[in-house]
Amino acid sequence: MSIILEDSIGNEVFSRSVNVGDTGNVDFSIDISRDSLEGTYVLYLFQKSEEGIATFGVGQEPEAVLILKTAKLNYSIGDNIEINIQGTANAQVSLILIDSADREILRDAINLGPDGREVYKIDSGELSGGAYTINAKRGESTDEVLFTVGFTTGSGKISVQTTKTEYKQNESVLILGSTESINVLLDLTIVDPDGTVIKKVNTFSDRFGVFKVDNFKVPSDGKSGIWKINAKSGGNFSVTEFTVEGVEQGLEIRLDKNFYNASEIVNITGSGATGGATVTFKIFDFEGNMISELNINAKANGEFSTIWVFPDNSEPGEYEIIADDGLRNTSQNFILN
Repeated sequence: MSIILEDSIGNEVFSRSVNVGDTGNVDFSIDISRDSLEGTYVLYLFQKSEEGIATFGVGQEPEAVLILKTAKLNYSIGDNIEINIQGTANAQVSLILIDSADREILRDAINLGPDGREVYKIDSGELSGGAYTINAKRGESTDEVLFTVGFTTGSGKISVQTTKTEYKQNESVLILGSTESINVLLDLTIVDPDGTVIKKVNTFSDRFGVFKVDNFKVPSDGKSGIWKINAKSGGNFSVTEFTVEGVEQGLEIRLDKNFYNASEIVNITGSGATGGATVTFKIFDFEGNMISELNINAKANGEFSTIWVFPDNSEPGEYEIIADDGLRNTSQNFILN
């Protein structure tokens, strides 16, 4: 699952990917520096074609922001277009629908429900085929969402490229392309060097046959190597590649000493963990028996620290601690005198 955090003025301040375990639950942490902007931050979560949104406040209580979503990108003529609107309870929201030529198609005002939500419906039969943007505004809070009516797949020749061939972790990737036919739907899949699908994007070429994807950022823990962007529309497809450079830091654990007495505390620190991931420590005695297990969350920079105390009646000998962040593991031995 990919994570993107935007600050109170819309700047992307954090991004990375996390592994989702068998339970479907994910735990992670994000460090907010002392010089960060105050205000309402928006957290976006992406897993293939699914996404989720959450907000929180930094330095102040979060303000309700307008969030618009549609159930899908393209609608057939005659479908009801449902736009989910989330904001402040019982607030009045102004809506403007604009076509691809920037012509205003309709203007409306609605009241959100007591839960701050409303589903706004438009009969696509009242619209001609094309791409549309609906803008919502309440006070200083605004949002917009795109949708298309009557678009199909089957683009003919597809051209897709990035503006650079080499990127670093945390760097935004601008994807540009064109299709032989205009007003067609495309599926873009971004794959890392391990073949893992990092993000899926549903998009379309406009009335000039051009498309653009500007909301992808290489995760902070993105794998170094050759990444691929697969573009597909019906039976037509195209592939382009770009390189992610960066030195991947190995997982490392450090103990404050090598020899301990039974009454001493073992201070454990380390680095190189997947930022925000849960690091599991398993401690084994000299006979290979696991005698303790600890779980802590690494910081966004991959550092972590914790302490451990020898159980009562621990016997002298060589002990081993194994650390695992879900992607990599390492171990360290120490002696109980």
